[in-house]
Amino acid sequence: MIAARVSFQCSAGLVGDGLDVPGAGHGTGGRDIPPPSGVRPPPPAWGERARRREQAPRGPVGAGDWNLLGIESLATDPVDPNRLYLASGTYINDWAGNGAILRSTDQGRTFQRTDLPFKLGGNEDGRSMGERLTVDPSDHRTLYLGTRKNGLWRSTDYGVTWSQVGSFPVKDGASSGVGLSFVTFGPAGSKTIYVGVADKGTSLYRSTDGGGSWQAVPSQPKGQLPQHGVLSGDGSLYLTYTNAPGPNGVTAGSVWKYTPSTGTWKNVSPSSGGYGFAGLAVDPQRPSTVMVTTLDRWWPSDELYRSTDGFASWKALGATSVRDNSAAPYVGNGIGHWMGAMAIDPFDSGHVLYGTGSGMWASRDVTAADHSGQTHWTVPAAGLEETAVLDLAKAPGQPLISALDDVSSFRHDDLTKVPSKALSGPQFSNTTGIDYARRSRSSWCGSGSAASSTVPGRPTAEPAGSPSPTHPPTVRAPGRRRSRRTAPQ
Repeated sequence: MIAARVSFQCSAGLVGDGLDVPGAGHGTGGRDIPPPSGVRPPPPAWGERARRREQAPRGPVGAGDWNLLGIESLATDPVDPNRLYLASGTYINDWAGNGAILRSTDQGRTFQRTDLPFKLGGNEDGRSMGERLTVDPSDHRTLYLGTRKNGLWRSTDYGVTWSQVGSFPVKDGASSGVGLSFVTFGPAGSKTIYVGVADKGTSLYRSTDGGGSWQAVPSQPKGQLPQHGVLSGDGSLYLTYTNAPGPNGVTAGSVWKYTPSTGTWKNVSPSSGGYGFAGLAVDPQRPSTVMVTTLDRWWPSDELYRSTDGFASWKALGATSVRDNSAAPYVGNGIGHWMGAMAIDPFDSGHVLYGTGSGMWASRDVTAADHSGQTHWTVPAAGLEETAVLDLAKAPGQPLISALDDVSSFRHDDLTKVPSKALSGPQFSNTTGIDYARRSRSSWCGSGSAASSTVPGRPTAEPAGSPSPTHPPTVRAPGRRRSRRTAPQ
């Protein structure tokens, strides 16, 4: 036997955007904000690091911890921008393990882990609700976590240890089965905390003593589930609602404004129809500027709304938006679907991100809409690719072929570039396997969630197709990973 030494050079192949992004946010600590007395300011290069590719973070999650790769919620520290917290856990099924809190003190380069005695569901229904994990801005040692089946939990030592908040009245999944939907703090120094519950009866609770006691907020809307609750700088609380947890199955919803000083509620929905509202953001620099997204408006498409007067009036941005999808061409140029989360940069009012079922869109000139101008959007996928690779195959002398969950499959002619088209003939919503014939390397066989077939010749790349815009994406049987076709454009 002759042993030969073979050397390999490994590199990452680019795909671009990828899977559902049910959460989005900007850290509030950082540039241009004077730190409190005794708090070390953040390193000045933080903003630049966020714009370029990073190495994969290191931490206590191994191959056996695959269920922790799904993130239920994310929290940044408003005082110390080096601190990052992840509520990790993908499924709540019997076969899935319990969740964990992953804690970083170096902006996500490394993590420490605290195991939780319950499950989290980062890829379950209601995954775009949030944020469920939040840092107390008045005492950043304290965090709250709203769970799906186990009520409200609190840590007072930077997330190292956790205990249930016994005084909170909801300790199960509520009427929807998905439990608590968000935790939001009131104005600075007020000791006020709001917790949203995915319940069509009582869905909003408030504490005015720092979490010691809780009461249902009077006169609140009934019959719908809160997706997000965001406090404005003027003290108003905005909430988006749906009639189902989402991201599928939503046929109604609304947007409400609550004014705590007067106890009044006002329906400020920008439109109405057989869909709901999910993504919600308030401009930290402009308290009356609010943005929301629709959810499951399958025809003609979902919409993005913006108001600069607290929703006394609004503008729809979809028709006047200009989109550059060059970072992930296969997602198309549509506004997106499953638009469940949104964030406005606290340092730049023109910079907005929102998540879709295919990734993210970002704009740096959204304020142009305030003067009837066009807004420009790009796919901010660099360093944020999120795909589930189910199989890989490469015939000698031919490009690598990837089989992916949710986004079909791709022919990678150049691993340094994002493929412009998905494979077809047929095109699967989920490609489970792919291979080539050893005696006829130009013959390939692929299998997917809908069918399998032999594709003669080199796998053909064609533009990704779309389902009928009047029908939502397909969903696998309960207990399996949710998946969807390419969104209607």
